[in-house]
Amino acid sequence: MKAKLKVSDFSKAVKLCVNAIDIKDMIRSNIQFVAENDNMYLKATNNSYSIEFVCPCKVEEEGSATVDGKMAYSVIAKASQECSIVSDDKSMTLKTSGRTKLPNVGKNLPMIEETTGKKICFDSVEFKNAINKIAYAVSEDQSRIILTGIHIVTNGETAELTSLDGFRLAQTIIPCNGDSVDIVIPFKVLSATCDAITDGELSIESSGIHITVKGEGFTINAVVLSGNYIDTSKIIPTSFKTNVLVQTSSIKDCADSATVASSSNNLVKLNINDDKIIVSSNSEGAEFQGDMEAVVDGDGLIIAFNLRYLIQTLAHIDTEQCELKLNSSTAPVIITPHSDSKDINLILPVRIFG
Repeated sequence: MKAKLKVSDFSKAVKLCVNAIDIKDMIRSNIQFVAENDNMYLKATNNSYSIEFVCPCKVEEEGSATVDGKMAYSVIAKASQECSIVSDDKSMTLKTSGRTKLPNVGKNLPMIEETTGKKICFDSVEFKNAINKIAYAVSEDQSRIILTGIHIVTNGETAELTSLDGFRLAQTIIPCNGDSVDIVIPFKVLSATCDAITDGELSIESSGIHITVKGEGFTINAVVLSGNYIDTSKIIPTSFKTNVLVQTSSIKDCADSATVASSSNNLVKLNINDDKIIVSSNSEGAEFQGDMEAVVDGDGLIIAFNLRYLIQTLAHIDTEQCELKLNSSTAPVIITPHSDSKDINLILPVRIFG
């Protein structure tokens, strides 16, 4: 193999391949470089997903090499403009400001194969924004593996995306076109997808067991999560006794300020009454209290939240005002943008005594 590439076209792809390798596996810790048809194909894989990038290059001699992924990236990341790659059966040499020779293990990687089935298409940037918006509520609990993914349900025209960790729920709806599907995709696969997205169209094809995700310059093949996702219609309340309209910046600022006095218990209390919300926290002798104007329709109440969860939820509200929809101090609370958005952010309160 003999090829020349611009580092600007190449470095990001190698970095994202490194994110996909399994450093504990002798084979999956490598990246495969394949030069053909004036393209460099970069391949990497782990137990969850395989990824392939296509980078334009000048190919003088077609061929392939499989080398340690982290070593390859450490060289390419320091290159300034152009990188030349030369390989034979035993090694691959990267020519940048100097020459670095890496052992060529000479093996094809055990990539997850492309699948066919039901297909849906999205605007890439819109899909990326939707995933980033609800990522905060994805569970990290490996004992509830189904919740470590994002549930995607489509009807051919719109897609409902949901994340849930047992304490919070985030849901958004975006346009799509294609077939009707109901799948749960591991978050690490969607995170890799978002990192790879530039613009254009994104397609997801599902066999029900595997998926193939294709965007501009990349392909990801993965296994979906099996099992039934929680029926969120039984979790999300549809009627409320109290509706509160408040300036988003005001409640964000109060929540951020309350962190100073909540270091040990991570608890914040909201006293909602008449036309005001009083936010308070106390911990280890420190106390905080702040208030803000609000439009309160319904019963007043006192409710408490995990402060970190509340801050993370509010961080994804980007409208001037937001709405809090409540039923009691122990029932789930809905926080939404004050707009025609169909975004839903649900957070469970913390039971308080006294």
